[in-house]
Amino acid sequence: MCIGIAYLHDKEMMPEHEEPIQTPKKRSRIVTGFALLIVVILVPMCGAWVIGRWVYWFDILTSQQLLISSLALGFGVLIIIARRKRIGLLCIALACLSVYPVLTGRNWVLGAVDLTGKPGGVLRVVSCNFFTQNKHWERDLETLMSLDSDLIVLMEAPPEINRGIQFRGMLDGSGWNWVARDPVAGYLSPSFILTPHLIERIEIINVPNAHRDILLAKVTLPESSVLIAQGHPHSPRTSERWKMGNEFWERTIFAITRESNRQDLPVILGADLNSAPAGLRSQRTRKAGFKAGKPIIGEWGSYPSAWPALVRAHIDDVWTSDGARVIAWSSIELQGSDHRCIIADIKLKAQD
Repeated sequence: MCIGIAYLHDKEMMPEHEEPIQTPKKRSRIVTGFALLIVVILVPMCGAWVIGRWVYWFDILTSQQLLISSLALGFGVLIIIARRKRIGLLCIALACLSVYPVLTGRNWVLGAVDLTGKPGGVLRVVSCNFFTQNKHWERDLETLMSLDSDLIVLMEAPPEINRGIQFRGMLDGSGWNWVARDPVAGYLSPSFILTPHLIERIEIINVPNAHRDILLAKVTLPESSVLIAQGHPHSPRTSERWKMGNEFWERTIFAITRESNRQDLPVILGADLNSAPAGLRSQRTRKAGFKAGKPIIGEWGSYPSAWPALVRAHIDDVWTSDGARVIAWSSIELQGSDHRCIIADIKLKAQD
């Protein structure tokens, strides 16, 4: 009887003894499941720059690829601390995959442009999306012309500037020469390249709608020559405009590269690609042999200019081909534009 009582007593106590053993296992499964869920979410986000070659929304997501990489790295560290080493290392590997197109082919650090004076032997290039509804265009244009620039690439010029330069002689006698790309209603805004040097627009052959779409010119400097191009494919506000802009840029970068090879001259590209460093258009530009001017460390994005620096997208830049390299880079805010203006000091190989 005593044995039976003891057995019943032990049976009654079993749930109380089992609970502290099962609870840690249950919690462990929850932690593992949560960690795996994070991985499932991170895989398409970290691979957005790959998927975005074909899928619109993923290409848009690449504007935050650096932030995504930081999140993946942070989750990886936390998961390792939670003793899920393999899953944590997978997150860190995804972070490396994610950040690769943001870091590749770029300068880590560059000095700022000396706005008080231009050093000898450098070419100063300004690239600016001016904003067609810029109410302060006169003051902003005066600012750009006061930067001791050799080349000014002006995109989305307001109608007043377009009419003034092309039809009213606004720059006559100013010492500034220019070439222009005319506006096309609902398709392209007017664009200009301004320079105090001799400039000649290059006519592109065997490329559809080249005169309408592509603004490329040869600039003759005192000791050398260089090609200067303007790049502004359509903003990806819709899937249709994204596809249109991608096709536009494919034609443009092909024509620019071909002309550079034909003339054996370096190319400087002032551009608002409407694409962050991990985006499809930026990838295509790097593949064509161009290097972004903006350094990885020490500067922030350009658009929208009114947003906090940390979340601004880096879509505006000065790119260079072989034979030219950016040695200093800065951006400034204009009164009437929603983009920051990019300023780059460039050394040409011929001037070294």
